[in-house]
Amino acid sequence: MLSSRRVLRLLISTRSHGPGREGVDLNRRQLIRAAGAAAFLLPVPGIFGRAAAQPVSRVRPGDPAWPSAALWDRLKRDVGGRLIEIRSPFGVCRDDPVGLPCDELFGELKNPYYVGDDPALTQTAGWVDAWTAQPSVYAVAAETAADVAGAVNFARDNNLRLVVKGGSHSYLGTSNAPASLLVWTRRMNAITPPRVSRRRVAPRRCRPFRSARVRSGCTSTTR
Repeated sequence: MLSSRRVLRLLISTRSHGPGREGVDLNRRQLIRAAGAAAFLLPVPGIFGRAAAQPVSRVRPGDPAWPSAALWDRLKRDVGGRLIEIRSPFGVCRDDPVGLPCDELFGELKNPYYVGDDPALTQTAGWVDAWTAQPSVYAVAAETAADVAGAVNFARDNNLRLVVKGGSHSYLGTSNAPASLLVWTRRMNAITPPRVSRRRVAPRRCRPFRSARVRSGCTSTTR
């Protein structure tokens, strides 16, 4: 391999030849060789000898470190009572697979708004050989940024898996996970138009027109 001094010498020499065609071709060959060698001489810190990253282990229900009922109650107070203990609606089908409640549930699953309004459901049941929809243990039905911050802080302090779901449209499965705390932004759907202001956005000889900005929530929908 060429030394860094040799590479520098080659780069300098490409500028010392005359204007002849042979000198130009030589310059190009030397420049390509020098550039290729320089790529291998660039320091790449941290790639070689780095230990493999260890998988992160999250606390799950039944583990000694799983938050106590008192901690969950405190989180519920912090988020204004908007903490929900999630129950899967498919429980009625496990109890009676051929019963009327199970039939009614599968009828409702055809309605995407029904699915979006239930924190335990997703718009798709999963992806073959990739993931299967599974509900979280608890959900914070966030309405403000403070609710989101409270859920994130609680998950970090207690080493919990955290997922975020709005309308349940994550087809990669990122909006649901078992043994997790869900930040459910379904209720953050307000559209707030501020007072329209008159702004001059054109030259002085042109008549200004009205413009406004609209603030929209995470999951604003139109039915």
